[in-house]
Amino acid sequence: MGNPIRNLNSYLYVAFVRRLNRRVSREPKIQYVGSLQDLDSFSGIETRGTPPAVEDELLIKELLQYTNERTRQMFFLRMSGYSWKEVARILRTTANSAQVLFNNGMGKARARVMELKGSTAPAGEGRKVDA
Repeated sequence: MGNPIRNLNSYLYVAFVRRLNRRVSREPKIQYVGSLQDLDSFSGIETRGTPPAVEDELLIKELLQYTNERTRQMFFLRMSGYSWKEVARILRTTANSAQVLFNNGMGKARARVMELKGSTAPAGEGRKVDA
């Protein structure tokens, strides 16, 4: 069996980011059209067959309420199929910097959520737990 989870918050955050990246990699990029004739030309394109789970949608909506505008923009760009390199070009930064900014923004959102839930420091992160 694997190692025990030492920090539940970090584990859940990493799981969320990995799930998001997998989902983004499966999604086709959004194609914008200029007219109704252009729209008709895309009528043969298949869309995703299975809608996402309701729980995922609710979790994403709740988490995005606690993010800043830049993090939200990066999230929606990634969900639209843009690579980190493309996101970085749009934000006029490097791909690595875009990822760091996104992760920091999501970390701050997670901290805000945890603060509101009354659990600012989980066990193992500075809070003493009785054995």
